[in-house]
This record gives sequence, structure tokens and C-alpha cells, in this order.
Amino acid sequence: MVIYLKYVKTVMNTILTTSNMENQFYTVVGGQKEDRILKYSSKFSILLLNRGGKFYRDDFLDDISSLDFAEILCMDGPGTSYDFDVRTKKYPRVKFLLLKDEMTIGEKINLGINEARARFILVIWSDMKIHNSLNLNRIVQKTETDNTICMVPLLKTRKMEQIPSMHLPIIVKRKFKVMPWNMIKDSMKSLYPFDYCGIYNKEKFTLLKGFDRKINNPYWQKLDFGFRSYMWGEKITGNTSFLISYINDEISENNTPDASYKLFYLKNIAVKYKKSNGRLPLLRYFKYMLSSDTGPISSLKEFLLTRDWVKGNANRFKMDSRSVISTWQIPE
Repeated sequence: MVIYLKYVKTVMNTILTTSNMENQFYTVVGGQKEDRILKYSSKFSILLLNRGGKFYRDDFLDDISSLDFAEILCMDGPGTSYDFDVRTKKYPRVKFLLLKDEMTIGEKINLGINEARARFILVIWSDMKIHNSLNLNRIVQKTETDNTICMVPLLKTRKMEQIPSMHLPIIVKRKFKVMPWNMIKDSMKSLYPFDYCGIYNKEKFTLLKGFDRKINNPYWQKLDFGFRSYMWGEKITGNTSFLISYINDEISENNTPDASYKLFYLKNIAVKYKKSNGRLPLLRYFKYMLSSDTGPISSLKEFLLTRDWVKGNANRFKMDSRSVISTWQIPE
């Protein structure tokens, strides 16, 4: 059994500009010996996030262990009590990532994608089932030819009913809303990956700086990732042949405006694109302060911190949220 401690430092520099994970430790248990000289030692990686206990996880690993073309990473912890000596013998190709501290889902994905030794990484939950897993190689090729940051699957319930997992931005009575939609064709765009599930392009993901750890609510964290993808010139698309179903009941999303929404708003909706740069105008502060529940001093600090972030990434913007919404085509 291979065990070593991995120090997640600012080697993850490009991702960590958004998701600061300095001074975090995680343990890597098991996995095959790697050629660290090669940038990518695998064609494809699977990052398994645990949900529903070890039984779902072990069933999933039993199903995919035969995929010899894929590197398999399984994330657990903190406080995991499984016998990993037994686990690594049963699954010798699986690399278990044991977390020291609690993290947001987006942070876990940042960490896993950074650890992965492939250009494309499927992020999936243990209570999901991949249909036609031998077809994954072709789906990965489609992800590359589509030049997409994330290829999302056609999701179905445990009764094999389609979930409207594609999401479209619209304006209703001058208010921004997100509309769920069924995937009806290949390369259909979605605003974000539902339940974080999809095949991510590691290079594009790293340049985008991953998910923001400061946004705790998964809904607003995914929406922030999605808007940033489009505002920075990327896209998220679907593939009807990429079929995944839930074993349990599908998850629900909490889109209640909260502290996470405030940061999402400042980083995305409040940004204005002008003269080939993204900007957060000072005049936006007054509207933000009036709707904030933290008072003028704290809200000013929040605003200025985000304004500095926008300024530091100003030339990465290719459009603002208004352009993303106004140019989005509703599928027929």
C-alpha cells in the first residue's frame, strides 16, 4: 500500500487565485506508480465524490475498475474510518484522497483536478451510474473537439426519466433568472454543470481558476463558475450519448439569496465590460450597500476586495453578464 502526505501549496497557483487552499494537507493512499516526468500519464481520469456511504462507493468502484484507460481518484474524509489497507488491495488502481479538513464541493473538485494526471477528468458522485462506460473514450474526444471547458451528461432519475439539467439565463421583468431545460441535442449549452457532474478540461479549468471556495452555497458556487466561464470566453456543453442516472433520488438546489449570492453578484452580475476589460464600477457600491445586510463598513470592504479581484483579472473578460444573457439562444 502506498501512503504519502501531499502538501497543497501554491503550486496550485492558477486555481488557487480564486480558491485559496494554502496550508491544507491531504493524504494519498494507494494507486499505481506514476511517471512524474510526464505531464499527463493517463488518457482520462475519473474523480469520484462520495455521497451516500461506502456501499454506493464500492459498487461504483466495482463497475469502473475494469476501465484500464482511466486513472481513478476517490475522495473521502475528513474522519473517514474505512480500512484502506483492505480497500487498496481490493482496488489497486484507485488513488484515495483523504482530506484533513472539511471543504466546499468546489474545493474538493479543485484539489482532485489538480491531482489528476490526465487532460480530461470526469467528476461524478458515488450515487450515480454511468451507462455505456466503454463509450467514455468517444465522449472525451467529443469534449476536445467541442473545445468546451466542461461536457455535461444527459442526467436521468433512478426511474430513467430525464432531468432538466441544462440551465439557461433569461431576463424576466428586468430580473435575472435561470431556467432549467431538457437536453435536446448535442453541443447544447448550459450555464453551469448540474450537481457539478461532467467531463472537465484540466487546462481550461486551471486557467479559469476553478471553483471559488469563498462561495459556500453549491448553487451560487456553480453559477459563479458558469458565468465566469462564459464571460472569460469558455462554454459548457452537453452530449446526449453521455448518459448518467441517479441510484438515489436526485439532488435539489438551494437558490435562496444568501451570503454566497452577494459574492456571486459582485463577481458576475455587477461587472461591466468596457474597453476590452472587465470592471466593477464604484457606483455599483451604493446599490450593493442598500441591499446588503452587513452594514456600510463591512459591505464596503466586501465590495473593494471583489473590485481588486476584478481589476486583477480585467483582461480575462471577453464580455459581461448582460452580454452572456442577451446573446444566449433559447433552443427550439
